[in-house]
Amino acid sequence: MGNINIKCPKNTGSLHFCYKQRFSIVLLALIDYNRKFLYIDVGAYGKQSDGGVFRNSSLYREIINHTLDLPPPMPFPGTNEEMPYVMVADNAFPLSNYLMKPFPKKNLTLEEIKYNARLSHARVSVERSFGGIVKKFDTLNKPMEIGVDYAEIIVKCICILHNIIISLEGLPDDVDQIDITNLNVRPMSVIRDNNASSNEARNIRNSFKIFLNS
Repeated sequence: MGNINIKCPKNTGSLHFCYKQRFSIVLLALIDYNRKFLYIDVGAYGKQSDGGVFRNSSLYREIINHTLDLPPPMPFPGTNEEMPYVMVADNAFPLSNYLMKPFPKKNLTLEEIKYNARLSHARVSVERSFGGIVKKFDTLNKPMEIGVDYAEIIVKCICILHNIIISLEGLPDDVDQIDITNLNVRPMSVIRDNNASSNEARNIRNSFKIFLNS
């Protein structure tokens, strides 16, 4: 998730006022290994919590309803154990059959540490995608002097153009030097889920852990 800076909208009070002491809207994104945007949800109030933004998204509804259009399960290379395709996320998101997150940081085993490191490495694509749009589109480096509705449209167009540029030009060579400061990537705040992670989701995470340590 990232905060897009905007000018103070009329008659909204402090709803758009985020943790950075600025007015903003939130960009929630699902990104693939090529750093393309697969799904975005833009326009939530800057003040809204990670949990509120995620739970109000169509992505969350499809996750909990098991209606995501994912490929069928496939076995790990060299094994017969079929595993689902999953998304990777940080601790701000709830563990599910479709969404893998790190093990809690306390009292980790060596295998869990290695799993967390691999998960973190996979999530680099997310930060580089956010950094890429900040670098390419200068309008994200300052508050947008337009209404919220138009700001949402511009951010959606930027994400589409980002995908087109990658399709035409490939990934940039200077990815390690991309700065995401101006996008105000939101600090992690753990979602308190009323329903504990299912045994099936925990078993799937353990299977990934075992494979990544093999």
